[in-house]
Amino acid sequence: MKWRVLWMESAEQQLAKLWDKDSDRNAITQSADLLDASLARNPYVGESRPEDKYVAFALPLGVSYEIDSAHNRVRVLSVWKVNKKPKK
Repeated sequence: MKWRVLWMESAEQQLAKLWDKDSDRNAITQSADLLDASLARNPYVGESRPEDKYVAFALPLGVSYEIDSAHNRVRVLSVWKVNKKPKK
């Protein structure tokens, strides 16, 4: 089953700001594309959170989203850049 992935306007704006500020725009683009494709295949692969929300990661990005199973839709609510901790 294919799911329709919709990015809320606020999430699109967050992604645009991340892309605009990042020195590796290609990584941001690839990560967003990977998340979009992954959620379209199976949104339940993410980690569940309270209030029927989920999170998923494709470094360097993370997204929060909700699933509308009645309409086979996924709504991306927010996106952020994952800051890797330096190895000790």
